[in-house]
Amino acid sequence: MRQFFFGGCAGLLLALHAAAQPLRIVHWQADDFPPAPPAGAGQNDPDLKRLRLAATALKSYEADAIVLEGMPDRNAATRLAGLLKPASFQVIHHNTFRGASNMAVARTVSVLARKAAGPSRTVEWRSSGHADGAGGFTFSTLTAGTNTICLYVAQFVDAPGARTNTRLAQLNARKRELAAQYLLHHARWLESTLTNGHAVFLALGNLADGPALWPGDTSPRLIEQAGWRGNPLAPASEPAAHPFPQLFARHAEFAGVPQLDAPKSFGTGPVVYELTAKPPPSPAVAVATPSSALAKDFPVAPQKPLPVDERFLWLAAPIVGAVCLFLLILLPYRWAAWRRQSRALVPVGRPADNAVVVDFATHPDGPPALETGRQPAGQIADARNAEGQPMPAAVREGMMSALIRLMREKIFQRLSSQRAHLIDSHVAGTMQVLELEERLERIQSQFHARLTAREQRVAELEKELAAKDNFIRELLKAQAGKVGSQ
Repeated sequence: MRQFFFGGCAGLLLALHAAAQPLRIVHWQADDFPPAPPAGAGQNDPDLKRLRLAATALKSYEADAIVLEGMPDRNAATRLAGLLKPASFQVIHHNTFRGASNMAVARTVSVLARKAAGPSRTVEWRSSGHADGAGGFTFSTLTAGTNTICLYVAQFVDAPGARTNTRLAQLNARKRELAAQYLLHHARWLESTLTNGHAVFLALGNLADGPALWPGDTSPRLIEQAGWRGNPLAPASEPAAHPFPQLFARHAEFAGVPQLDAPKSFGTGPVVYELTAKPPPSPAVAVATPSSALAKDFPVAPQKPLPVDERFLWLAAPIVGAVCLFLLILLPYRWAAWRRQSRALVPVGRPADNAVVVDFATHPDGPPALETGRQPAGQIADARNAEGQPMPAAVREGMMSALIRLMREKIFQRLSSQRAHLIDSHVAGTMQVLELEERLERIQSQFHARLTAREQRVAELEKELAAKDNFIRELLKAQAGKVGSQ
């Protein structure tokens, strides 16, 4: 039992150490990122030089994930990921939110990570059915060490007149609050579907910039009330003084104030966030009786006794009596069988020198009863040397401890492999459901667009038909006038 206890404690400490690994997220928002250089560009190409400067600035951070806003296209992000070697980064997501005229309404979002845990997706506020506004959020799952990170990058496009019209500013704040609520709803749904319910959730973007337009905007407060922690860079009371977007984290703690840097030849620099993943919460310990100090501050309501049905007592009494009678009859029999078996154990000789023989012979009447706790050495096995003399107790205990250690390692390996297989299958199923939902939303948007086009066409045909009816009426009136004049 001691070996199992110490092994479980060691596994728990290893899990806590793995969950407490630091995370480093780099967020760079700029409008002067260069486009991807052409295929045959030389080493002196200005765009290639600028990408190298950006890669040099990003290499020094040794980040787990990089979020770039303003990268012109996916090819430029892929080329930048290649320049970050020897670190193996890949572009796991690239998206641009567009408006009705297919024009970009927000900066492009590129997410670079070392390893992706599943497919990424994009959700627009309009298609969600909860919020009405331009933009949306991108969702990516990535792996950093032993931690699974669910990364949200939200972009809310404010109404054009929200900075000058008070009424529009209020409506814009309400839309921001609905957008924040939908993002939180999506995160709660994802957290309930994941097997690893203690994954790290991060939310980047401009959802916390609402109070700069309208002081009554409660978007940051809603996010913090849902259990998310905002970084100390931009407090909600004075967001206009810090132009960088906030980062909100769940199941993680910030290691300090984010670092701001200004690389050469760039107007704005990246923001580096240091976080530490929280370990899973330990199970709550129930307290039977509160202390006197706590009882004064927090009075405990008197507990009412639960009603007990008398029929249950009449049924339980014969069952308890039968169990007690069975134990009284069984225990002497098992004790006698154990005595017979202990006397019948015979050492088995071996011709080999320095050989140890372990005799596991059992009595024909049946095996002895297994009891929990520490048992005598003779009850488990009778270890003797080649001359037939009993082995020392230290040797027997060493053999049993080695056997217990081997069994524990085999059991832990089997359980660990099964848990990893279940987590992988559950994550794969979740991502398939998300992909199916994205397809359904795309089909719904296409159907809505076609239905709108059909309605417009029907309206045009009705106008043409009304015009033809008017023309026919006028023609008939003209013909009737000619007939009357004749």
